[in-house]
Amino acid sequence: MKKIKNIIEIKFITILAITLILSSAVFFSARIAKNIIEDLPSLSNLENFTPSVVTKIFDRNENLITELFIERRELVPLNEIPVDLQNAFLAIEDNDFFSHWGISTKGILRAAFMNFLKGKVSQGGSTITQQLAKTIFLTSERTLMRKIKELLITIRLEKQYSKEEILQLYINQIYLGSGRYGAESASKIYFGKSVRELNLAESALIAGLAKAPNYYSPLRNTERAKQRRAVVLSRMRDLNFITAVQEEHANNYPLPDKKFTDDEKTGSYFIEYLRILLEPKYGSDILHKGGLTIYTTLDINMQKAAEKALKEALDDFDNKQMAVFE
Repeated sequence: MKKIKNIIEIKFITILAITLILSSAVFFSARIAKNIIEDLPSLSNLENFTPSVVTKIFDRNENLITELFIERRELVPLNEIPVDLQNAFLAIEDNDFFSHWGISTKGILRAAFMNFLKGKVSQGGSTITQQLAKTIFLTSERTLMRKIKELLITIRLEKQYSKEEILQLYINQIYLGSGRYGAESASKIYFGKSVRELNLAESALIAGLAKAPNYYSPLRNTERAKQRRAVVLSRMRDLNFITAVQEEHANNYPLPDKKFTDDEKTGSYFIEYLRILLEPKYGSDILHKGGLTIYTTLDINMQKAAEKALKEALDDFDNKQMAVFE
């Protein structure tokens, strides 16, 4: 009888211990979850988020003199972004974008399977919304805590914004190499024109840069850029975004071989004077990231002529001085 009693006591103590352990685990898990949620950006931050954009300075005739920026980016509405570019991003980054709720189970399983086969992390399962969440609010560190935060922000983004708004924000936000953020700024540096004018081949090249901008840059390695563009075009054909004929023509389209730049040093002293004048009034963040439009009294054409004349006069003076000593 005493033996049976001892067995019952042991079972009771074991059950009690397991219950306490489970209760503690649930309690601490709840506390951790609460801390993570409290540490996330508030809904007001999500609602009021505005990407950093360039400030443009114009002369008296509305000619662009220069731009001030931290991240070189120009915002373009989704309805002005070519459908080929939208489809190129969807095809290579997240073809289930319009059907998932921010997290693609199929994408995660596919990436896990490929990583298992290769024995290393070679693919990610992140959706466009997840990439946007990480780009806007988080760092690229690979930790479990960062991934949990990314998933929670992703769900909130999907709840707060429409798919079209998320896609527009993503295309305008993502880094695409050469110091350019967003498709408009990237289009100008690689092709010397607005994103609105991109053709299929150019759109596929831009979208292909998202994975590794510097690695696939046509300005660094044309062969890698060409191969990456071909992958994007192939995915677009598989998804019936384009035909085989369009794919072939786009693959034969020449790659850019030089960087287009609108950097202009004319009037640099005047620009610095403006910065000294305006920065105390508006603050450095607003001046360099707020997308201001500033009109000045400078005439850029007259300034160029004056600087050219000054340079020629100084060069002539230097040549005469050298002749004296020869």
